[in-house]
Amino acid sequence: GGRATAGDEQGSKEVDGYRQAVVMTGSAAGISVNQLSDMARAMSAISGTQGAAAESLTALAGTGAIASENLQQFATVAIDLERRVGQPIKTTAQHLEELAKAPLQASLKLNEQYHYLTEAVYRQIKALQDQGKQEEAASLAQGTYAGAMAERTAELRSNLGTLERTWEGLGSTARRAWDARRQVAVDSVSFRLDAGQR
Repeated sequence: GGRATAGDEQGSKEVDGYRQAVVMTGSAAGISVNQLSDMARAMSAISGTQGAAAESLTALAGTGAIASENLQQFATVAIDLERRVGQPIKTTAQHLEELAKAPLQASLKLNEQYHYLTEAVYRQIKALQDQGKQEEAASLAQGTYAGAMAERTAELRSNLGTLERTWEGLGSTARRAWDARRQVAVDSVSFRLDAGQR
């Protein structure tokens, strides 16, 4: 074989991170290493970097508190929060985990800081929790938080000037070139994993 490159090593680390998140949560999100890799690839088209997508997906999947159908959307929000307001991905993952554990209490706590919760949604979360529908309450709480944060980061992005958007575009182009090299390694490692599991 050829020489290993930094892209190969990074791609391999991403797959290792996915595998660790899946195994350590007992597959709580109901998602495979390959599905996480596919999500990262899809997200990189939007977020501009597969590395950030991989980091975000791994952090969120690692909580074991986010349903697979929400993982990609929430991971994108986490990237945007880090990029636009400097909130670390880890912090967003923590917020979503708290919302899963205690939907009503965590919503109230986060609302003190972000002011996003309407009375109607508050009542809905409370009603679901009172009925013992913890997963539904958690999903509503997480979705409400993530939706509000997505709206705010979109607003911040639309307020960027032409120069900032140009710089962001140039950085995004460079990251995509790096990601393309890295993706070859992820595909290679994923293929070997699949072949080895048969």
